[in-house]
Amino acid sequence: MFGHRWEPARATIVARNSAYTTGDGMVSIMEYVADVAPSSGAPVFRTLMKEPRISTYFRSPSVGDVVRAEADVERGEARFDKDDPALDSRTWKQAEGDAFRSLLDDPPASTS
Repeated sequence: MFGHRWEPARATIVARNSAYTTGDGMVSIMEYVADVAPSSGAPVFRTLMKEPRISTYFRSPSVGDVVRAEADVERGEARFDKDDPALDSRTWKQAEGDAFRSLLDDPPASTS
């Protein structure tokens, strides 16, 4: 957007809320209260962050998660860095699949 000066930051999720749910109840759009620490060393600030509008593989972070973000310190605004692997559902699905398949290498449970 014009007028914004985005810089890299880290956002710690403090709370999350369902801002909107579709009429069929299938999709909820989340909003987050986050403490944002700009990489420039500017003071940490608290702000409302919204789920990206266009992001097919966005994984909703949980309270306590620390994720990459972009901050506009002057405006006190932040947005999620959609390139953060921690926010990519494909990364999480791959890790779950790998963990599941690794169980095949474990010895069977004892039946005694």
